[in-house]
Amino acid sequence: MNLNNWIRSSFRHRLFAATMLSVLLPVLLCSILVFTVSLRQSRLFLRGHAESDLSDVSAAVTGFSRDLSEAEDFLQKSTLVRSTLRCETWNSGALYSVLLKKTHSIRRYADFSILDRSGTVRFTTASASPAVSESLPLDWGILRLAREYHRKTGAETIVTGAGEDGGLDQAVLLTSYDGEELGYILIHSSIDQMASLLTGTYSDGNDVFLLDSSWRLIYSSRRPADDNLINRLRSAYLRSGADGNRPYELDPAESYSGSYNYTFTNIDPTGITAVLQQPKLFTTAVTQTFIFISVSIALTGLLLGLFTTWKLSRLISEPVLDLDRAMKQAMNGDYSVRIDSSRTDEMGHLARSFNHMLKEHALNLERSVQRQKELNETQIRMLQAQLNPHFLYNTLDTLKWLGVSHGVPDIAALSTSLATLLRASISDSRLITLDEELDLVERYLAIQSIRFEDRFTCEIDVDERFRSCLIPKLVLQPVVENAVVHGVADMDEGYIKITAEEKFEDASRHVLVLTVSDNGTGMPPETLNIINSGGSLKPRGHLGCYNVGKIIRLYYGEAYGLYAASSSGRGTVITLRLPLETPDPAGDPAAHIYPQ
Repeated sequence: MNLNNWIRSSFRHRLFAATMLSVLLPVLLCSILVFTVSLRQSRLFLRGHAESDLSDVSAAVTGFSRDLSEAEDFLQKSTLVRSTLRCETWNSGALYSVLLKKTHSIRRYADFSILDRSGTVRFTTASASPAVSESLPLDWGILRLAREYHRKTGAETIVTGAGEDGGLDQAVLLTSYDGEELGYILIHSSIDQMASLLTGTYSDGNDVFLLDSSWRLIYSSRRPADDNLINRLRSAYLRSGADGNRPYELDPAESYSGSYNYTFTNIDPTGITAVLQQPKLFTTAVTQTFIFISVSIALTGLLLGLFTTWKLSRLISEPVLDLDRAMKQAMNGDYSVRIDSSRTDEMGHLARSFNHMLKEHALNLERSVQRQKELNETQIRMLQAQLNPHFLYNTLDTLKWLGVSHGVPDIAALSTSLATLLRASISDSRLITLDEELDLVERYLAIQSIRFEDRFTCEIDVDERFRSCLIPKLVLQPVVENAVVHGVADMDEGYIKITAEEKFEDASRHVLVLTVSDNGTGMPPETLNIINSGGSLKPRGHLGCYNVGKIIRLYYGEAYGLYAASSSGRGTVITLRLPLETPDPAGDPAAHIYPQ
């Protein structure tokens, strides 16, 4: 039996599994959440400090580069430098004085040298003497780059790169106006000078690497420099695809299991890349300790949970098993079964409720049998009552033919109209079309016109598109009857009008508004209040209008119904609000379609 089947096999097993989950899951989730949040906060903390340190490093390097460019630009444009190189006057004290003066503020961080076309150092700030005989090779290093760049572009542009022994080298080839090579301006910042420049720009415990555009090492605060680390950082940078315009984290080990974070940024417009190395707060050892503590807490919770769950499951499952056995007896028809329980907790309340339920169920069975007997008797009486309307309908049909055969057309018409109304009242159809309802109204008006000797007229102004709408049967005829009996009965020129219109209350609800108006005596205010009360007031008269409104609300809800407006001596207007419905095209008369 697998674990899933074991859990499903018993309520006690489910309770045990649920309790264990409720104990272990919060511990595990809390541990994971705390570790994740702490790790994220530590990374955010380190990233904020890395951005601050790199910003200070970038500011120092940018300011230093700007000062170098200003001094180099002056020397590059100096006619004294060019004339000295062209005339080869190596004992020029004036040039040496200018060189010392223009580089005074930055000689702490860099050495300036002027070389002739053969690469021999003629003037330098690295010594106190203007004449230092030292030759540098022209076929490699920064001098070769400067010469190749000039020959390629024809421009006297400063070339920057890492020195052979570290540090920063900058050089530019000077030429005469006719293109003759005169010599070189060389700037060299040693590793010690770069360290002096960057002192105080990054936090203690961090290390900084400066790399040129080819990711060769210019400066490393770690001694000795780790070339393998630089190569791995370069590979991580190429994989990341970062542009370096903002600080970006690198992972040279392709995982976050190392002991350091690495963040780099490009220092524009120098072409130098700065990489900051920070010790991680969450090292592998710290993570392992955290996991060990979390597992220990989880195991302790597991042992406590096992004991608590065993006790709790017995306390709950035993009364549940008793209830299960009693329910099986009740399902087999034994409603006399009872559960004996003296407990005062929820389980005792459940047992007493079960006993009460069985007692009430037995009583309900007795009541159901009695109600079924009463229902049968009521149906018999209804079937017997239907015989009387059928007898009256047949009698009216006989009167119609007697009126025709004896030449009394009013009796025949009266009998035909009354028979039609009676047949509609006893039909099984709950909904009929508006056209059929208007036909019943005309039948009723034909009867009343004989009674009142044409002292009133009725106009039916209903568009053909509304005549197919479905409405409950006999909701319009009682309203017309109300207008005849209570409105125009005592008048010589009574007038009744029936209209229909459509109202759009929203995109999904279209309302059919039927109006019956007359020019009769009007309706008393107390009667108006009862009709417009929505069924909250009981009527003492005008039962037809009251019942019609109640039928409409029962069919369609409180948004629909019958409403009356009247003024004494000026007539009454009765309005019926119903949903606009038409028969289903498939032929089902009970289905309703709301036109779009």
